[in-house]
Amino acid sequence: MLSANTGISGTGSNNGIQTYVSNLSAKNKLSGDISVDNTGGLTIADLSGVSSGLNSGVSGTKGVNNSGSGDVYITTHSDLTLGYIEAIGNFVGLNAVNGSILNGSGSSLNILAKIAELKALSNIGLAGAPINTNVDILAGFSSGTGGDIYINEADSIELGGIDTTTGTGHSLAANDGIINVVSNGDMTVNSVIAPRGGVFLES
Repeated sequence: MLSANTGISGTGSNNGIQTYVSNLSAKNKLSGDISVDNTGGLTIADLSGVSSGLNSGVSGTKGVNNSGSGDVYITTHSDLTLGYIEAIGNFVGLNAVNGSILNGSGSSLNILAKIAELKALSNIGLAGAPINTNVDILAGFSSGTGGDIYINEADSIELGGIDTTTGTGHSLAANDGIINVVSNGDMTVNSVIAPRGGVFLES
């Protein structure tokens, strides 16, 4: 369990704290980012045993929770299996450099944030186990061969968009797979790309 008040990160040009663990829980309370760069696969703890609403009862011993003003960045060099990640009003960036981003908590929520960007070599979610999100804006990229993207959004969602700070465009894209997004509210589509697969969107 990593716990801090003003950020959890490394130093130098690679700002992620360097870890070699198989399971992660982290809590940051006031300001600063949570930034982790893990060697090998990583499983994020979930909210099992926490009796609460969507986020109000997070005790700091489950999941990755930045309850301050910062973002969450997690990089792995194999599969990244999600329990629960929270950065309300802020950004969550996940990168499975040599693997997939997977749902390890069934129908429970995986990501609660304003903006999420998910990158993986292979799959981002699976047909029978999509990534469960509650975000306003989603971008992502499955860069490898046969990598699909499956998302289940709790309410309204915007797919892709423009970074208002840099002017850079961000898409939801699968290089060689399909994209399947289901939302329980309105869906705004800015940029969704699947040149060798198909796109299924339902709201």
